[in-house]
Amino acid sequence: WQNGRLQNSDGKSIRPLGTAQPAGALSNRLDFSKDIPPAMLGEGWNQPEAGHRWTTKHAVVFLKGAADGGDKHYTLTINGSLNVDFFDQNQVTMMLKADDQAIGKHTFNESGEFTVSQSFEGNFPGPIELRLELDQTFRPSEAGNTTDSRELGISVNRIQLLYR
Repeated sequence: WQNGRLQNSDGKSIRPLGTAQPAGALSNRLDFSKDIPPAMLGEGWNQPEAGHRWTTKHAVVFLKGAADGGDKHYTLTINGSLNVDFFDQNQVTMMLKADDQAIGKHTFNESGEFTVSQSFEGNFPGPIELRLELDQTFRPSEAGNTTDSRELGISVNRIQLLYR
């Protein structure tokens, strides 16, 4: 057990019994303007809004991986938006992990819409647990004239994972 996650002797994450995601309910893309199968969403997401969802500090999605296994070249694309004015030093950093393997790090220092495209190699047979980990979040109630006390990170519209 390390960092709140069950791991084997190689340091790989192990899903406890009964938590595996059904592969038939998964897709390689997630569009928050449409209905999302519940099996694709893990922890760390706020309720849907008009075509997007806000993350908390750590957000998880389950995406369809290569059924045949073997080493593949993956390209992950995340579309969303944020306002850096709400974060310390007007920036926020996002670490990306696939099945607990670090695959990329992105620092946002401009407000507005964004597209993150991250390529990586690996052997990810079956469902892939994708983690978006932010170094900080904000609460709208602390930033202005609102009673919204949700923990917010970045707003995500779409996530897509392609492989070859």
